[in-house]
Amino acid sequence: SILLSTFTALALFLFSDIIFPPEVMPKLAAWFAKLNPMVVGERMIRKIIYHNIMLDFQLSDLLVMIGFLMFMILLVYLAAKRNKKRS
Repeated sequence: SILLSTFTALALFLFSDIIFPPEVMPKLAAWFAKLNPMVVGERMIRKIIYHNIMLDFQLSDLLVMIGFLMFMILLVYLAAKRNKKRS
């Protein structure tokens, strides 16, 4: 589990806009970068702080974050169920 979480964090970091901006990435990588929760969260914070856009008007970003959260909850549930079955 430690190895999997490390590689997941590494993949999320590499597909963020910290190292390369999405404009210079290939189209598929840029699409994944735009759905990355680190990028979405940073974009939401930037809109709130710099542009004074409240969360009410960031529905698409909120839906992406909620979708990612639901996906991760599903993965944790399936992993726990599999681990319980194995023991």
